[in-house]
Amino acid sequence: MITTAYSELDSCHYENCIMASGKRAYVGAVACPRDWKLGTKVLIEGVEYTCEDRYNKNLDDRIDIFMGYGEEAHEKAIQYGKKLLTVDRVL
Repeated sequence: MITTAYSELDSCHYENCIMASGKRAYVGAVACPRDWKLGTKVLIEGVEYTCEDRYNKNLDDRIDIFMGYGEEAHEKAIQYGKKLLTVDRVL
């Protein structure tokens, strides 16, 4: 699955960086396809993430990993780029 990364500086369009789940964005959260239930757990390269947000409707074939707040997280998201990785849903 295609994976990308984002930070508060480039993607938090709402006050307090609130995700679709109603929670404030945190490292460990991902934006996932719209047909996945919020709260779904996924493993990406051995790291567990929780689906807390939604990706853009026209990019529903990917997962977007939240990298954090501030310039350092923004740079980390840029450096991450776009990767094709195995994404496993955890039951």
